[in-house]
Order: sequence, then structure tokens, then C-alpha cells
Amino acid sequence: MSYQENHPNYRELEVSDYTSGRLKLAEPKLEHAEKSLKWTSDLGVIQYMGTEFGEPSINKEQERISEIRKNLDEYNWMIELNGQAIGNVSINSIAETTKELGEKAGQYSILIGDKNYWRKGIAKQVSNEVNKWALPKVISKK
Repeated sequence: MSYQENHPNYRELEVSDYTSGRLKLAEPKLEHAEKSLKWTSDLGVIQYMGTEFGEPSINKEQERISEIRKNLDEYNWMIELNGQAIGNVSINSIAETTKELGEKAGQYSILIGDKNYWRKGIAKQVSNEVNKWALPKVISKK
């Protein structure tokens, strides 16, 4: 079964407001492991992520992406700029957060893993697009 079949309403997203290249939110795939391994191996990138990656390896990174693909309690996208993965974004812990708040909710996480793209406005543009996807009724009322 594909990622989209396991995740209702999931779709890849284009960020049309970003003018410095083609910015796309794509389905996480095992082919992204080589790029994301560079991020999870860089302490400067992962220091604020609140998770331990242990001893990074391509096999562990492929396993991590595989687990992401199987997890039905979150929605994930790889952030691609001009066809190259530079980060990822997710809405996770949906069941727990929904129960805690008493209405449909999740926790939001974004990582620009490639330091060359820090402070370029990408996180803001990605966040806007994910919010439009996640909150269509709220956004359309404004």
C-alpha cells in the first residue's frame, strides 16, 4: 500500500509563493535517506530536535524513513527545492494531541536540514502551505 493510501487526504504540495526556486512538499521515500542521513549526522542540525539518532548509518536512516511511512498517526513531507531534498515537515502525535485537547489536533515539526537553506524564508512558506492543507475550513473563512 502506498503512503497516500495509508494517510487519508494526504497529497504532495507545491509552494507557489516561493520565488527562489521550485519548492515542493513530497512524499517521504527511501531514496531520501542519503540526503537526510547528512542532516541526522550533523549535531548542529539535530541539536534542537528532541530526539536521539544514535550512531547514524544509511541502513538506520532507511529504517527511520520506513517507520515514518508506516506511522498512521502522522503526516510527513520531504521539503524539496528544485528537486533536491533539503528538509522535512510533519504533523504528528495526532491521536494523543486530539485526546488531550478534545478536538482534532496534532503537533507540528519542521526541519530545514541543509544549512545552506537556513534563513531563506523556506520554513515560513512551507508552514503556510501545510497550514492551508491541514486547516482548509479555518483558512477559507478568513
